[in-house]
Amino acid sequence: IFINTRLVNQLSSLCYNDLGLSLFIFLAVFAFINWYLFHEKNRKNWLILCGILTGFALGTKYFAITFLFLFLTLAVGAGSIFTSATGRKSSYLTRNLMIFWGVAFCVFLPWMVKNLIITGNPIFPFLFSIFGGGNWTSYEYQRFLNVHLSHIFTFKEFFLQLWGLFTNPALGLPFIFILPFIFILRHKDTKIKFFAVYAIYYYIIWFFLTHRVDRFMIPLYTFLSLIIAYTLFNLPQKPKILAGILLSIFMAFNFLTLTVISVNTGFLETFSGIKTKGAYLEDKLYYYPAIKYINEELPYSSKILFIGDNQTYYCEKPLLSNSPLDKSIIVEVVRRSKNGEDVNNNLKAMDITHIYYNALEVKRTQETYAAFDWKEEEEYTFIDFIENNTIQLFEKNGCFVLELK
Repeated sequence: IFINTRLVNQLSSLCYNDLGLSLFIFLAVFAFINWYLFHEKNRKNWLILCGILTGFALGTKYFAITFLFLFLTLAVGAGSIFTSATGRKSSYLTRNLMIFWGVAFCVFLPWMVKNLIITGNPIFPFLFSIFGGGNWTSYEYQRFLNVHLSHIFTFKEFFLQLWGLFTNPALGLPFIFILPFIFILRHKDTKIKFFAVYAIYYYIIWFFLTHRVDRFMIPLYTFLSLIIAYTLFNLPQKPKILAGILLSIFMAFNFLTLTVISVNTGFLETFSGIKTKGAYLEDKLYYYPAIKYINEELPYSSKILFIGDNQTYYCEKPLLSNSPLDKSIIVEVVRRSKNGEDVNNNLKAMDITHIYYNALEVKRTQETYAAFDWKEEEEYTFIDFIENNTIQLFEKNGCFVLELK
């Protein structure tokens, strides 16, 4: 059920870490449940394993601290209080929390050290007001918060977002039609109840503490899939047949849709040798022709500054680029330049020989992230530089390759 979910299937071939996060969150909750069920036998190994997996989740994505760490902290505390057989509840609680926190922190520590070395902030960009980090100022930090935090918190929006998730064909159709069958069951397994509580908690955190991207919900769908499977196995005969038919229809629909999507990508032509890799990339990546020109036509001594675009994977020449959330390299250069010629000289001092300018990404990153925070006179300086100090070598699909004079 989980793999058949269309977004899960699509993410399996994209460069996102949400499926990895889903794995660690699921296994951490699995380990916690085993600790909860067996802790009377002093099965501390499950709690230690839960801490290890939580550390891996934190190392995969920061938001795991809200999706998982806080929840498991509460769960470990509750489990210690309500199931302690020693009578020393406070010490028992403290000991279990220290085991969980300590192990999770130690596993997460290498990522914190790496961040500290690279940016000066162990959890960059969070707690920027305390640690700072990178070459950011309060402007970049505020821009990051504006993009990555929710801003509408009405009850109407809360339920509209939930309805939108379940009615999204790429995510939730099986869940909105099959999950209600669970209310037919009179007795529900403790683990299923725990999954349901976690599902509610997860959605609340997703709604209030993220910018509500659909793929951020994928770690939740592992648990919803298990709830559906449990429901199907335990329904009375007639409701089971109805639910099974509905689920089969949705899964068949998803399978056919994914098949069509796969065929339309055209990868089979490349896999079979009918179409070359380069031809495939030119068809699918609008910016690839410009990158191909850079690889084939520019001398090996070239160094290219990417403006707007930071999709650098296929470029085989030395380059400089920046994330749209970081300080813009070209903006910083223009800011310390008097005119277009000065921009040219400053770039040459950085060994830049060419510019790759992606007009579509410039527009998108400016609208989404305000990536180019220059003043009007600085923008004129940049235009002066482009018009009077560069030579256009290539243009296709809004992607330009320019040579510095």
